[in-house]
Formats: sequence, structure tokens, C-alpha cells
Amino acid sequence: MDSLIGMIIENDMYQKKTNFDPYDVLLRYTAFLVGTIAPVTIKHRVLPTKNFFEYCDIEISPRKFSLKVRLPNYSIMSNNDSFHKWVCNNQ
Repeated sequence: MDSLIGMIIENDMYQKKTNFDPYDVLLRYTAFLVGTIAPVTIKHRVLPTKNFFEYCDIEISPRKFSLKVRLPNYSIMSNNDSFHKWVCNNQ
């Protein structure tokens, strides 16, 4: 975490640009979280981090974000689907 904050703070005073790729940081953060928590939780942790970067005036393009940072897929089962599976399995 300290190295991430250090990369954010260090910037080029003449060009007003940070010296790191925010998409790479978000991709590495996603890779770090994969396998430790549920996919929907990963999404709920990565998106606020993206919003924090935007709050700090680090430009994040929605198109580049979706191309460069792949969030894990997850599916949400409705109650009807689970009930249907239960009925089919118990016949």
C-alpha cells in the first residue's frame, strides 16, 4: 500500500502527470484479489478504487478500463432458478 501511495504522490511537476499506469495498478489489484474472495466482492473493491483515482484527478477512460482491466465473471441466481433446481433434483 505504501508503494502505491508513493507512486501516486510522485509526479512530474512540469507535465502534471503521474509516473504510473492506473490501469496496470487496477489490473494487479484485481489479480491480487482473485482466488481470495468472491468475484462480486472483487468488483465491489476495484470500482471504488477506480473512483478514488478519478477523485484524485487521475483520468480513467471507461472504454480503456473495460479493455485493460478484466473483472472476474459472476452470475447471480434468482430465487426461481434455485427453486426450480431443488424441485427437479427432489423428484
